[in-house]
Amino acid sequence: MTSFLPWSWTITSTDPSLQPCPSASSILATFAAVNAVASALAIIFGHQSVISRISCKMCGGDSGSKAWRYMWIVPLGLQLAANAVIALLIKRTAGFRADFAIWELVLFFAARPRLSWITLGLFAVKSRKKSGTRDFPWWPSFMSQFVAELILQLIALYIMGRTAHFAASRGFYLVHTDLYRSLPSGARMMYSGALYYLIVGTFAWFSAFGLISKARSPTRFAKEASEEGDSTDTNASSPMLNWKAGSKVATGSVITALIFSLTSVWLASWIFWAGFVRLADDS
Repeated sequence: MTSFLPWSWTITSTDPSLQPCPSASSILATFAAVNAVASALAIIFGHQSVISRISCKMCGGDSGSKAWRYMWIVPLGLQLAANAVIALLIKRTAGFRADFAIWELVLFFAARPRLSWITLGLFAVKSRKKSGTRDFPWWPSFMSQFVAELILQLIALYIMGRTAHFAASRGFYLVHTDLYRSLPSGARMMYSGALYYLIVGTFAWFSAFGLISKARSPTRFAKEASEEGDSTDTNASSPMLNWKAGSKVATGSVITALIFSLTSVWLASWIFWAGFVRLADDS
């Protein structure tokens, strides 16, 4: 297997008969389970009311808050710290030989597909009535998670770029050759995922940067649209119509960013990891 990998480190069992490595299906199932649990926790603890109670009302009071502009450090730091802890646990697990450096696995795990930020995005556009207007209780949490996810995706460029360069330099992308046909199916998936990540992911990142650069909460966006419409239109129904229009623009931006990410970076990460796990399982 190592001849198909762009890195030299490995994780192997010292005695496969006593401690066999987990199967590809069990690893992918674990990924799915972790994503499901993380998504559920994100929905619960990403709500303004829950954040307000946990923080003793120091945070989570306003869906129009701009605190997400620096609070993304928290989910990013937690994710990288979790990667480091997992790497350390693997390295210290008895019965397995692991010759990687901690930072190598931290970067490698950054390329994992994550779902919680997408789930938060779907909830971020849900509103509730509050003080005579509508409030979006998941919006700040989504934006914090969204920025952190974008940075993690950029960190993953190291792994994806290294994999794509490794495959390209050896002619593994020449699909019409016997060399390509001789590659294990897992290797082909891994190389394809990395290349797809690099090419199509560009559209997702442009979409993400666009959303972040113009990001305002749907409530604030709608209020500004309503005030602007009210100052230029004497129609009594104009403020409400403009409020709805502004809200639709804000939520539309979120949905667009999520669609681009789902069909590019997130899908590419799954293809890459499924290929890697399958390649490891075949070895």
